Amino acid sequence: MFISTIEKVKQAIGPVICPHVAAEHKIEVGPVHGTAFFIDTRGVFLTAGHVIKGLLEAGEGKHCEAPAVFVPRNEWTLEKFDFFALRFTPSDCKLDEGADLARCKTIDDPALVDKIVSKPAALTIVGDIQPDGTPVAFSGFPVNALIPYTARANVAGYQLVGTGTPQHLQAFGIVLDKAVWPGASGGPVYRQDGRVIGMLLQRGTGETAGLAFARHGARINDFLSAP
Repeated sequence: MFISTIEKVKQAIGPVICPHVAAEHKIEVGPVHGTAFFIDTRGVFLTAGHVIKGLLEAGEGKHCEAPAVFVPRNEWTLEKFDFFALRFTPSDCKLDEGADLARCKTIDDPALVDKIVSKPAALTIVGDIQPDGTPVAFSGFPVNALIPYTARANVAGYQLVGTGTPQHLQAFGIVLDKAVWPGASGGPVYRQDGRVIGMLLQRGTGETAGLAFARHGARINDFLSAP
């Protein structure tokens, strides 16, 4: 069942890239800045705040000509790589730097783009607490390739914030028992039923090497519902 879920989730993710025009009708694709996942079918997506911040900073000196989320024209397949670049404007994204979250929208509505045969799917975010040891998966893109990677992991525990009393503590982050690769920031962490419980933000270093850290689904939903 997890394998079929992974295939469905892959249809809702894409690499965040800053391509540039090398010549007429030719676009060169640069490194992957991070991963995005769609939360509706009209082009609204989530990614990590530092991914968008990196694009904005690149624009100051290096001129990011056309930031985009790349989606397959007809599903992800190893036989043929055929992508469509859904452009967006980083300065129009809603950011929460404290939680490292960003909500953006593509300029074109993917539901209305005829060249996209298999439309991006929308993922659902849940905010409940999963017991330690709950099996999950996470999907994202490496910095040097337009191929989605997926890994299986387990919930190792939670990072809590609040006043210090148990009744006022809230889950702010999820700790996973597996490391992630560069470029996966912004990718979804999801259960076997396909519901997203968090967003990948960083991999552990030093004493936390081998772990991954994700923003919890409840915190993401708070961010989405805020004015």
